[in-house]
Amino acid sequence: MEFNPMVTIIVPVYNSEQYLPICVESILKQTFKDFELLLVDDGSTDRSGDLCETYAKQDNRIRTYHKKNGGVSSARNLGIRESAGKWLLFVDCDDWLDKMVLENYFLLEPHLETLYIQQAYRYNNGAIAYWPIRFNNDEIILDDVSDYEILNVILYYGTPWGKLYSAEIIRKNNLLFDERLELHEDHCFYFEYVKFIKSVVIIADTGYYYRLNCGTSLSSKRVPWQNLLLAYNKLRKELLLISKLFHLDEMKLKLIYSFVFYIKIRALKAVFYDKNEKRDRIKLLKEISTREVECYYHPISRSAKLFKSILLMDSTFLKYCLLSCFSAKLR
Repeated sequence: MEFNPMVTIIVPVYNSEQYLPICVESILKQTFKDFELLLVDDGSTDRSGDLCETYAKQDNRIRTYHKKNGGVSSARNLGIRESAGKWLLFVDCDDWLDKMVLENYFLLEPHLETLYIQQAYRYNNGAIAYWPIRFNNDEIILDDVSDYEILNVILYYGTPWGKLYSAEIIRKNNLLFDERLELHEDHCFYFEYVKFIKSVVIIADTGYYYRLNCGTSLSSKRVPWQNLLLAYNKLRKELLLISKLFHLDEMKLKLIYSFVFYIKIRALKAVFYDKNEKRDRIKLLKEISTREVECYYHPISRSAKLFKSILLMDSTFLKYCLLSCFSAKLR
């Protein structure tokens, strides 16, 4: 018999045998039962794949897929293509949910053109804190924004998890994670989705527990400068489209524009850290204007402030020479 669940939960799995049981058990304990769970094993080399099969045998709402390792984006995309639910929820395999997550969403009788966001906790070696901030119950109408402070935070909250997505919007507009990107692919997907909604509803009840420093984080991953620049260009384009679509004031969105600009700064640092051609370094330097640096780059550390002072110099050649000499000290 064909199963048409209200929601599909997609969990990309890779070498997470230590945390996967906590993740899956938290999903199976949901008070709202009308869901399917897709476990996408992305070529794990530990027991994660076997654990997925064990859970699939225990509950007929669980389907397991095994694929050659291709990265988290390819795993999520497979889940999207195989999903049967009206709504989609993404969960990372080392995180877990409060038992009321799904019920909190569906008590609101969700609407197609509204994105639903639930409060998350960041769990770091036993310490728990609200992430990204502590929310209040709220609704943001995107073409009539009065609170830009919370809109900045909502746009910054670009993880795929912690949100309820319309499967119709995703399928109709062929929205998928960009498998070329090694970082920020989640934020790109998020920005693309935002273009097709009209409002954002925030649920203050904590529903998602985000595990930090569990050994699978990509935050410290060494990413080629070309890949970072690709992510920056895509995010910048999508952010400009969002601003234009909803008539948003760019000057009131400095937090999110600064976040996006920092990806370009990271690409610049990467092109100097590694052995790259002089022409690539100079080309990227020329693409960064002093206006952007002054407006969107607000470093805290002494080395980063030195980096900024070099970028504000007039001479591209002088900037190139100084960054070439001091790049190791500007990390």
